[in-house]
Amino acid sequence: MNSRRESKVYPVDLMRELAKKILDEFDCQIILYYSPNEKEFAKKFHEDLNWDKRIISDVNTKSIRELGALLSNCDIFVGNEGGPRHLAQAIDIPSFSIFSPGSSKRDWLSRDNKRHEGIEPKDVLSDKTYDDLSYEEKYRLITPDIILEKVKEKMELVPKYIEKK
Repeated sequence: MNSRRESKVYPVDLMRELAKKILDEFDCQIILYYSPNEKEFAKKFHEDLNWDKRIISDVNTKSIRELGALLSNCDIFVGNEGGPRHLAQAIDIPSFSIFSPGSSKRDWLSRDNKRHEGIEPKDVLSDKTYDDLSYEEKYRLITPDIILEKVKEKMELVPKYIEKK
């Protein structure tokens, strides 16, 4: 959700919309993990979602080991491309990553691995007009509805979800 590199942060209003859609679609919880310098961001995000009790925002991972331990207890990772996504993939948690306009999933994702996929703006619009868009306009091509459909596919890899169907 957040990143040390501001350019990798999916637009917050779209992330909020996505979180609402995921909570509405699945019987789940969302964990907002953060480093100490990201706490304010996570708390504000949770507040903007009316302190929904299905969202946990009291998790401060102080090391990569703590983050790995946290992720190992999750069913799926959904978020920005970055270090936590790499860790989720390394411990084989199904993952769906949102790549910023400046990142390429070809450079960062294994090909033909249904457990670990992602989306980048060029997946939505790859014609000539793409180059005419601003950075933010490119990022906003990745709508919460598009991501939700991909997350639904990823949930088919989660045993608890399959059993409920």
